[in-house]
Amino acid sequence: MKRLDKKPNLEKHYIISYSNVLHRYDFMTKCIFPLIALFFVVEANAQFGIRLSTQQNDYSNWNTIVSSAVSPANNNIFGSSYEIGVDYWFRLKNVRLEFYPEVGLGYSQSSNSNSGSEAFPSSYKLKKVFGGINAHLYFLDLKNDCMCPTFSKQNDFIKKGLFLILSSKAHFQNKETLYPIDIIKNNDLAIEVAAGLGLDIGISDLITVSPFGMVSYFPSSEWDGISINHGIVHVLPPDETTSNIAFKVGVRIGFRPDYLTNR
Repeated sequence: MKRLDKKPNLEKHYIISYSNVLHRYDFMTKCIFPLIALFFVVEANAQFGIRLSTQQNDYSNWNTIVSSAVSPANNNIFGSSYEIGVDYWFRLKNVRLEFYPEVGLGYSQSSNSNSGSEAFPSSYKLKKVFGGINAHLYFLDLKNDCMCPTFSKQNDFIKKGLFLILSSKAHFQNKETLYPIDIIKNNDLAIEVAAGLGLDIGISDLITVSPFGMVSYFPSSEWDGISINHGIVHVLPPDETTSNIAFKVGVRIGFRPDYLTNR
């Protein structure tokens, strides 16, 4: 491969003005968040929750491409990211296996503060909309549940509150390469599978707080054009896909309005 000394030809990629970016963000705030609100209304009589998390990523192939073009190297692109999601709850009748369909948003940003040239990007942004399902398996108390909130189960705190998480999600990812005057966007769909542990901590009959930790695996994410965006030209089509192994920590805040109304 060889490297270009001047700004690459960007005609084959989407060059989007800042006004368009603001328009897309405005679309998200006007369309996605009302859908999330509707999600809550439909499930007003069931258990629902909010999930907040941060994760450490390793997009190894993208890191290699970016660090080979930018000096000093940024060798940890999108190293940290953040997610917020909403979910609702249903479970099997006689076994403590609970399911939480979830939708949410994610964000990450990286910068090349010393790139020193308009030929190279100054920063990158990753925006995600995702949906999927989480399963909580209470393996220490699998067949002994009273169908009541954690606050009513203060005896045997660890036994009744510790759970295994299994998760599968689809992420629609929007990646932005930002130059001083241009923005180049690329979209892809990435699949996530994850596993971890969590613990229910009852605050009241209405509210349960559940910290959790997980390991996530993304088999393949694609960034079409990341090489040419950094002035790298290949004789053969480059491999611009990467896997990602992420370590995630977060908390779920669960609500049980149905328990209060049915008491």
